[in-house]
Amino acid sequence: LAQLEETKSEKEEVVKEAERVTTLRDAATEAVKAARAEAAAADTAAADAEKAVKRLARVLEEVEEGMAEVVKASKDLEHAAKDLDKKLDSVRRMHAASIEGIPLDDEDDEDEEDEEG
Repeated sequence: LAQLEETKSEKEEVVKEAERVTTLRDAATEAVKAARAEAAAADTAAADAEKAVKRLARVLEEVEEGMAEVVKASKDLEHAAKDLDKKLDSVRRMHAASIEGIPLDDEDDEDEEDEEG
């Protein structure tokens, strides 16, 4: 009878140990599932980040191209402003000369004739 009680007690310990192992296995399985889900989310985030970096690179490239166009337009405007300053100075000289009765150069006369013609 004592041996039967000992066997019963050993059986209960084995059952408890089996339950503990099953619980640990289930927890490990859930941890693996969670780790896999986190890895998939990390992969997705990395892919999204890579796409964002590529988009940013394209935008920066477009900005650089736009800046180059702005610089060129600025230089063109500078040249145009210089040309206008020259023309304005010429007009001022012609105006001053006409007020003072100073004869104009032949070149200026030709310009004036072209404007009148």
